[in-house]
Amino acid sequence: YVGCLGINTSMKSLDFDTRSAIAKECINRVCELGRLKTPDKKRRPEKRITRMLADNPNMECAGADVNLVITSGYLHLTVIETGENIARHEMPNISFASGGDADTLDFVAYVAKDHRYGRACFVLECGGGLAQDDRQSRLSSGGVDANPGLAVPKHGRKESEDEFDQRYVNYFNRKDIDGWEIRKAMNDMHGMDLVPEPKIVIAALNACRRVNDHALCVRYLEAIKMKSSSHPEMYAYVIQEVRPTLDELGISTPEEMGYGEPELALANPFDMH
Repeated sequence: YVGCLGINTSMKSLDFDTRSAIAKECINRVCELGRLKTPDKKRRPEKRITRMLADNPNMECAGADVNLVITSGYLHLTVIETGENIARHEMPNISFASGGDADTLDFVAYVAKDHRYGRACFVLECGGGLAQDDRQSRLSSGGVDANPGLAVPKHGRKESEDEFDQRYVNYFNRKDIDGWEIRKAMNDMHGMDLVPEPKIVIAALNACRRVNDHALCVRYLEAIKMKSSSHPEMYAYVIQEVRPTLDELGISTPEEMGYGEPELALANPFDMH
């Protein structure tokens, strides 16, 4: 996240070229103040564009790695490390999205209105050509993000195991998370070569409780047991560590509900002698 710059006029009343010029000027100003771009003394924005913009960018949270969640209903920006909310905009309040000029291709901006910032242009840095992909495939169309919320570290920086765990903990700890987003993260992890750490499981169970979905808790524990099938002690360890949370939230394990083994289960032929 780079920052935002206030806009003094409704974007909906402007033509496309003017909207684009405003977004690109916002990107230039915010990036220059954030020292991500060398000030161009030769750049001469039109006076009518300048009059539509606030004098100074808002650089609160500038430089933070963020999760960008885009659904059909809203766009949400949160700080990865802390889960702090930067902005949440309902789709009807988002009026425009655009990329930068030739020298700011790694930046994308969108214009939205809320009670905290008023009408402002929010600027993000997306390295590796992702800015154009994000803008064309999601922001401009208001489409649904295929992987909401779980952004990986930028610029190809290798993520440590602790950072990976904390990223998912922060994701599940979001107060506004919904059932679809919980399932999406669980499904993503289920496809990885790992058994989630207990602290991730605890955060996921609490998220399920916030959306009042006991069945999802049980299914999640079943999935963890399946991932641990070759090492049953791993599942036993996870249950041991999350037991206080299970008791606090009133969640039963599959074994306690009689679902430790499917009703019509057959013996594994590879275990027969």
